[in-house]
Order: sequence, then structure tokens, then C-alpha cells
Amino acid sequence: MLAEATLRIEVKTHTTVGGGRFLSALVRQYLENGLGLTPDLPETSRIRIAIVGVLNNVQKHAYAGRGPGPVTLTMERSGGKLTVEIRDAGPPFDPTAAGRGVLLPPEELQEGGYGLGILSDVMDEIRHRHEPGTGNVLTLTTRVPEIPPHGPGAES
Repeated sequence: MLAEATLRIEVKTHTTVGGGRFLSALVRQYLENGLGLTPDLPETSRIRIAIVGVLNNVQKHAYAGRGPGPVTLTMERSGGKLTVEIRDAGPPFDPTAAGRGVLLPPEELQEGGYGLGILSDVMDEIRHRHEPGTGNVLTLTTRVPEIPPHGPGAES
């Protein structure tokens, strides 16, 4: 029996490094190249837009009036599950209390402007906790296509 493949990527940065374009490009590269989610899948676009939306909100709201701050993004794909963890050192904020967003077809989605409600339409599970002295930890999970036995892009 083959062991289930696990791919994990973690990046630590500051909210001002390259701004939203940097974060968007980073997430796109990690999802498509690092985690093997093909760009032509509608799920890949939706997941990317949801993650970038959270990162943009961290940049815009968590450190508002405080200057730049740290953010850690961890993405792990194991079998048919993608887990994303976003950490920031901002004041307590629980996005799971936000309302549901409206999910549009992938070709109509744009980054930003959807608020945190879109997460409930894209992710299967959303968990938040605030660690005193450390900050917010948002964990997102969703189903994704299984990883081939020999990794992303492997041929049979």
C-alpha cells in the first residue's frame, strides 16, 4: 500500500512586503506549483481568491494604524484535503462571525471586496482562535482532488 502524499509550504512575511500583488502571486504559485492544484480547476481559483482575500484583510485591518506586522501562511495538502493556516499578530477578530458571501462563477471573481463571508462558500471548515500574546490563527480546510501516488504532475 502506498503512503498518502503530503505537501506542505510555509512562508513568513510582513504585511507590507510587496503588498497584495506579492501575496496573490505567492498563493497562486504555491497552489499550482507547490501543491499541484491545476490552474484550470474552478476550485483552484476560488481557493486562491478566498486565501488572498483573508491576507488582504489582515494587511488592511489587523495592522490598521499600527504599521506593518507579521503574517504566516501555511498550506498543506494531504490526499484530498487542503488545510490553510493564516496567523497574524493583530487584535482579536473572529471572521467566523461574518455573514455568508455570494459565490460567483470563477471567471467573474476578482480579488478583494468580498469580505470574509466568501470563505463559507469556498471552504468546508473555518476555525478561528486568538492566542493571547501571539495573535489570530485562522484555519481553513477544503476538499481538493487527490494527490497522485507519485506527487503532483506524475504520470502513470
